[in-house]
Parts: sequence; C-alpha cells; structure tokens
Amino acid sequence: MTAHQHILDNRDGTVADFLRRSLSGAGAFDLVSAYFSIYGYDLLADRLDGLDRVRFLFGDPSSVDDLDPGGKPDKTFVISENSLAPVHTLHQKYLARRCASWAAGDGVSIRSISRSNFLHGKLYLTRATEGAAAGVVGSSNFTRRGLGGSDRPNLEINLAVSDPDRLAELRGWFDRLWSDEDRTHDVKQQVLDALNRLGSEYAPESVYFKTLFEIFKEQIEEWEDGEAARSSTGLNGSQIWNTLYEFQKHGAKSILYRLR
Repeated sequence: MTAHQHILDNRDGTVADFLRRSLSGAGAFDLVSAYFSIYGYDLLADRLDGLDRVRFLFGDPSSVDDLDPGGKPDKTFVISENSLAPVHTLHQKYLARRCASWAAGDGVSIRSISRSNFLHGKLYLTRATEGAAAGVVGSSNFTRRGLGGSDRPNLEINLAVSDPDRLAELRGWFDRLWSDEDRTHDVKQQVLDALNRLGSEYAPESVYFKTLFEIFKEQIEEWEDGEAARSSTGLNGSQIWNTLYEFQKHGAKSILYRLR
C-alpha cells in the first residue's frame, strides 16, 4: 500500500491482495456482495479452500434456476463474468467444478437477500485463528474486476478496517442481517445447481444446436411474432394444407414469410 494505507481502490492496492494477506492464517470469512463470480473465487481459492467457515450473503438469485453460461446479461445472480479474455473463458468448466466442490463443503453457507436489487453494500470480514482480524467495506463486488484481479480492474473505493471496535460493529451488523429470516434465505443448493450446470460437459450435438440457435435467434423470434399473420393466409384447414407433412408446412410458411 501507499501513504493511503487504508484505501483500496485497485490502483495502489487491490482488494484481492489485501484479502489474501488477511486470509492467511484465518479460520473464518464473512462477505457481502451484490455479485458472486467463479473468477472472484479463483483469485482467493487457495486461501478459501483452507477455511473452517465461510458465510456468503449476496444479491437476488431469483433467475438462477434458468441460468445459462451464455444467458442474459442482466441477471443479478452472476456465476461467470462478461468480457473476459479467452484464456479465462476456456478455464471456466474446471473452475466451476472446483468452486462447486468447495461450496458443497459443510463449512460454506450461502444466503441471499430476499428482495430483488436491494442489497448494494459490500463487506469482507476475516477472523484469524492467530493474529488480528481485518475487514474491507466499500464498493468492490466479489468478481475479478471488482477485486482488482484483471488487467483492467474497476476503480473502486474501499476502506480497510483493523480497529477491533469497528470490526465488532461490522460483524454485529452482518450477524443480524444473516440471521434475519424475513430478509434473507438459504440459496446454497441453487448456487450448487448453477455451478454444476456451468461445469458440466455437453454432447457435440447440443453444442451444435446451441450454436444454430444463437445464429438464428432473431429470425426465430421474428417467426414466432409473425406466426399469427402467416396463419391468416387461408391455407390452414384447407385440403391441400392437411395433406402436407409438418416439415412441408414449415417450408411453405417460410416461403410465404419471405414473399411478404
């Protein structure tokens, strides 16, 4: 760190470096983050794997059930990260499996705020089995860029905390929120399901069909939007129409759509 010993902005000092030092010899780790990413886990994996207890509290995972690695970018629950270099993307399956194995451990608990887009604060608290505890409070999410682990990290503003009284206040705030059944709920199994999907192998034909879908997705949506208009041609229910096979009907509809 520089003269600003307590400021972590990912320029003079990164949150990841601070947490690595704080987690060395620690037994417990509590954190609050709007987002959780396997690449954030990757930055601290060697430290996290050896902890006795970890408690994650993060943003709304309401759409985690239909999470897809190439899915919509506006999901609050984030497993992977956008705009990563290919080397990181190729590492994704292995990392998802490692993260799933770690998260499945008895010492890891995961909860989420029940109200969507409600939790904005970021907090990291370590409790050492030997030595002093430490904390970070500020703006950094648990992602590669948020923790300062990428070539172009986010410019954040975080405050490193070491004063025992301030740490006790922060830990009390976390404990109260964590145990509030009206505001938070357990989502560990949802997270594990998402990680397992992300780390699973796909049959070649599934990859092929997914590729075709992504290429022709706009045309498919246009097709669905125009289905009512195409069905008003007078063909439906006619004798010739009823003699066609389904693939022939699709072909005829496609021709009529192009002519329109």
